[in-house]
Amino acid sequence: EACRAMGGRFLRGRDGWHLPAPVAQVLGGLAEKAGVLRGHVYVHEDEVQLSSEGSVCSNEQRPSLALGDSGPERSGVSVHQDETSDVAMGVPVSALAEVGYTGDLDAELERFGLLDHQPAGVKHLLFRTSALLADDMGLGKSRQAAVAMHLVPGDGCAVLICPASLRIKWMRDEIRKIDAEGEVVILDKVEDVVREPRWLIASYERLGDIVEMINAGRIRPRVMGVDEAHLLKEERAARTMNAFLLAQKISRRYLLTATPILNRESELVALLKLSGHPLTLLPPDEFRDRYVGSEEARRALSEAVADWMLRRPKAVLKLEGKVHEPVPLELEGDRLSEYRSLLADPSLRPLPKLTKIRQLLERAKADWLINVAVTMAPDDKLIIFCNYTETVDYMVDEFVKAGIGAVKYTGAETLKKRQAANDAFQRDAETRVFIGTIGAAGVGIDLTEGNIVAFASLPWTAAMKRQAEDRAYRHGQKRLVTVLIPTHVGTIDERVLALVEHKERIEKELLEPSPPDEAEERAQERALAESMVAFERFAA
Repeated sequence: EACRAMGGRFLRGRDGWHLPAPVAQVLGGLAEKAGVLRGHVYVHEDEVQLSSEGSVCSNEQRPSLALGDSGPERSGVSVHQDETSDVAMGVPVSALAEVGYTGDLDAELERFGLLDHQPAGVKHLLFRTSALLADDMGLGKSRQAAVAMHLVPGDGCAVLICPASLRIKWMRDEIRKIDAEGEVVILDKVEDVVREPRWLIASYERLGDIVEMINAGRIRPRVMGVDEAHLLKEERAARTMNAFLLAQKISRRYLLTATPILNRESELVALLKLSGHPLTLLPPDEFRDRYVGSEEARRALSEAVADWMLRRPKAVLKLEGKVHEPVPLELEGDRLSEYRSLLADPSLRPLPKLTKIRQLLERAKADWLINVAVTMAPDDKLIIFCNYTETVDYMVDEFVKAGIGAVKYTGAETLKKRQAANDAFQRDAETRVFIGTIGAAGVGIDLTEGNIVAFASLPWTAAMKRQAEDRAYRHGQKRLVTVLIPTHVGTIDERVLALVEHKERIEKELLEPSPPDEAEERAQERALAESMVAFERFAA
């Protein structure tokens, strides 16, 4: 309504508004009519480029991306379609290139006390203007990236982008340990930066602030690091747009994630564009034909990005190992009646119904999980992952009633409380159980005191599941890690498990491709398994 009041036209093909008014008037109208304050808006100093809608190709040999959706949801809004309706706004970044390093790098690296596999990761980043470090969880991607960023020459600051919950961890556990003298600022507001620090740590929500500080000449970053870079997989999301605006101004860009692919191959495209990878010059149809949809295509994509993406498996650490134990459970009594009632309720829309059912199934596992804790060895500790904050609260209450020390870790707690819960589990022998949501506790923290991991319900992707369970299975873990997957038979639990296993196969085919003969063998095994499933359904 604010845009319409200022004479705006919605451009459907660009998913944005055209406002025939000065910037100051637009900002005033947004503030007055929509409550959108100045601090919520990023004003780009240049016109952005135009590229084909959804394209993998670029403008002037440079990658671009689509602008996040800001369309009207109500009738009566002017929607304009013109000859450019098939184009989207985009932001070019510099092309990927190799760079050298002046000095004795091996001697430099010795002073950081790196593990045997880590110098190669540092070099992978340092020798390229942009690269993806996709090591398996627990191999120390953060430490490798911190060292590489520290060694990038120049006087400007190093900008580290990460989820808000990981900012303190980055400062305390990574940066301080390799650069004890460098000034570190965690960005909460622009006024925090009185002068340019050596390190600037910011959440994804502050990307626009950093761009504006660069435009104003307050900072001159020499390198940027992006932790949990898979959060930028959606090209049309606002955070991705802002990440590109920042990347446009910083030539050295290091990306970190153990899960570059969560659901499908196309999720890698945004990260390729952010690096200026030459693959993004391909027309989208050609990219899909070459690299999407089959095991052979995924193997080809893996080979095409091999020089840009470095990924090592957990085996390089020579840990004791990790085993998975599926545990079939029977849903009984009132829980079963409630499940059937929810399933048959015609008044619930699909997504709310799905949420209620999954919350019910999570709570129904509480007694079984308490029994696991009661029967643990004296030095065992249990980590429980849930999808819902309400379940975590319920579980903690149940464990406390059973006389078992438990802490909770969800996004509803303050950073201070979350850190206290993490510390208690890691240091206090009486705190035997850690219960957290996958969204809050499944990334960025160490839970190596725990050796038993249980999922009250699974996340929607294999990558998120592995990332969560590897809070325990990482450097510092001295014991075998057991991952328990309790599943209520005959419920949606089984379907979610099957979905996650399917996505895991896709991910492995891309990130850990098998030789052609092994791939053919696996394809035959899958075909046989699928035919057996089809037969069992027919028989049933």
